[in-house]
Amino acid sequence: MILDYFLSQETDFSEYSRDVIDKAENSFLSFLEWTKNKEIKPLLVEESMVSEEERFGGTLDFYGLIDGEETLVDFKTGNGIYPEYLYQLAGYSILLEEAGNEG
Repeated sequence: MILDYFLSQETDFSEYSRDVIDKAENSFLSFLEWTKNKEIKPLLVEESMVSEEERFGGTLDFYGLIDGEETLVDFKTGNGIYPEYLYQLAGYSILLEEAGNEG
């Protein structure tokens, strides 16, 4: 729902149960509450990138300006933060730098 929000498109709920949809909607409302006091300008949303030099790729969820600061965000559906996420974001930073962004 967050990515659809940034892409200005409707979310397709056809494959989800009512319970899952309710949880997603509650999470999305929390996200909207968080955005209220922030200036958010997406630069890249759901952007697939490849590093020819490092030989890996990935799809960034969000890269843009949040309150004027370049920010990289990977949205997760779970409620934990795991070390693997830090590696993932570090990889995305490399992809951004190779593409000429700050990262």
